[in-house]
Amino acid sequence: MKFFHSIRWRLQAWHSLILIIVLIGIAWPAWDVQRANLESRIDLELEQRLTLLARFFDPAKGHGPRRPPPPIGMLADESGPPEPPPFDERRLPPPDFNDFELPEREAELFKGTRTTDFYYALYDRDGSEQKKSEYAPDDLPGPDEEREGIHFRTRGYLRECLLVYRSGHSMIVGRDTSPDYKELKNFAWFLTSAGLVVLLIGLLGGWWLSSRAIRPIKDISGTAKKISKGDLSQRIPLSDTDSELGELAAMLNHTFARLQANFEQQAQFTGDAAHELRTPVAVLLTQTQTALARERDAGEYKESLEACERAAKRMRSLTESLLALARLDTEVEKAPREYADLARIVSESVEQFSALAQEKGIDIKQELDPAFFSCNPDQISQVVNNLLSNAIQYSDAGCHVMVSVKTESNQAVLQVRDNGRGIPETDLPHIFKRFYRADKSRTRSQGRVGLGLAITETIVKAHGGTIAVESTVGRRTSFTVRFPLPEPA
Repeated sequence: MKFFHSIRWRLQAWHSLILIIVLIGIAWPAWDVQRANLESRIDLELEQRLTLLARFFDPAKGHGPRRPPPPIGMLADESGPPEPPPFDERRLPPPDFNDFELPEREAELFKGTRTTDFYYALYDRDGSEQKKSEYAPDDLPGPDEEREGIHFRTRGYLRECLLVYRSGHSMIVGRDTSPDYKELKNFAWFLTSAGLVVLLIGLLGGWWLSSRAIRPIKDISGTAKKISKGDLSQRIPLSDTDSELGELAAMLNHTFARLQANFEQQAQFTGDAAHELRTPVAVLLTQTQTALARERDAGEYKESLEACERAAKRMRSLTESLLALARLDTEVEKAPREYADLARIVSESVEQFSALAQEKGIDIKQELDPAFFSCNPDQISQVVNNLLSNAIQYSDAGCHVMVSVKTESNQAVLQVRDNGRGIPETDLPHIFKRFYRADKSRTRSQGRVGLGLAITETIVKAHGGTIAVESTVGRRTSFTVRFPLPEPA
């Protein structure tokens, strides 16, 4: 099911599993320590009472206290004498249980209710019961241990400590531990309840955290769906730009913006291309229809063919520019590059345009300093050619064009200046747009399609550079191109 493949539910499941393991890892040792402490405390209390009971037998008389009972364990009195050496029951002679009575103070340790206090029983060497306390169980069996010394046994909720003498006599001190284990059970329920509360809080917190973590992904998915339906203006809302998902959302927004710009540019490009091709196609159709409408002399046919030729040349120039621009859009960044001198590339371009400049009476001057950088020489040559072509095209006879190359702030700087007609200020923000022409009437008649500067900007940006223009109508125009130079080793 899709529900179980959700990232949110996977995060929640892992969070829950880890939380449960941690809670069990804390609660189980806590309960086990509590149980061990309880059992140790009970065994210590039993052994202390058994030791006290055994010390009340006089070796000469067989019974009765030999000395005052020492303060042992929980029976200790802070103001009493120090604790004597550990009791060694093997040094005791066989006891005589006849007429055995505990002093009143010590007898109080074995009085109370059946379920909460201690009891004792005394046995002869043949295992027959000789004496037991008032509330000792009726079905209390004798010691089942033949080895001398102190032993422990458990019967249901009864915990008992046994002392077996070398002679075979024995004593038992025991108590009902059910109240203690009830408290232990209550402690287990407390741990379980606390664990469930912590688990519930952890699950709610985990759900809240996973929801916050997944929310940017849902926003990204929702925005992508809207964009896939054609609404390219949608963007992912950004709330936390410092997180990994915030960085991803910002990158996707940048990608969506470029995608929208490319689609809009493609739509504009297609419309402009269709508009530009419409004129030469109309000229061809008009001239051919006119020539075929009636018989004409050779001169009229020649004029029609010359008009068709001009229209065809314009169409060829346009289609070549369109193909070049389409190729640049997809391959400009993949073109092979080499370490080349910008000054040498510019010098070769100036040499190519020198004849055209002389024909128009324009002087080209050069100031070229070496500037080596990584580039595709053919594409950079196209940039220089476009800038030189524009400078010559929009300058009149007697003008001059200055071309310079220099290095500045770790950049290779190419500048093409002319003192020609200039560009109106209203046209400056648009001159790098495709099919844009500042002087539409003159450029169309001269066969220019308005793609040169768009191609130039595409190549410059692909090389990590920038291009800027400054112009004053009737005075000057200056194009400045900057390319980054490699970092010094």
